[in-house]
Amino acid sequence: QIALVESGAKYSDIIIPAYTHLRRAQPIRWSQYCLAYHEMFARDAQRFEESLKRVDVLPLGSGAVAGSNFPVDRETVAKELGFSKVSTNSLDATCDRDFVLEFLSNASILLVHASRLAEDWIIYSTEEFGFLELSEKVTTGSSLMPQK
Repeated sequence: QIALVESGAKYSDIIIPAYTHLRRAQPIRWSQYCLAYHEMFARDAQRFEESLKRVDVLPLGSGAVAGSNFPVDRETVAKELGFSKVSTNSLDATCDRDFVLEFLSNASILLVHASRLAEDWIIYSTEEFGFLELSEKVTTGSSLMPQK
């Protein structure tokens, strides 16, 4: 995110075309493009932070579904293990997997944003577009056509 802000600030006077369906739509500043991705990634980070609050719950002592007869000081264990709280319902703590789906959803959204940025940069670095020049360290070539 820092690199996006820095690039946007450094090249804020550069005007590029914005595209819809690979067709030029409207002119925008490079900074607007960079800050759009900054916003996307900021929301992604916020989603993970919010999810962490919901999973920061110690389930220990919930047993299979209805608790445990084994005497466990759940508050002490939670503190020792770095959890902020203990679960309040054993059935919910052991039988729900919404936290897994939430993480997968957050990760999927983040990766869609990263993929979109990568795809833009690949297209923008082609001879047809020529907006970006990517280092050979981060690009691939063609085994059949080495000039690519």
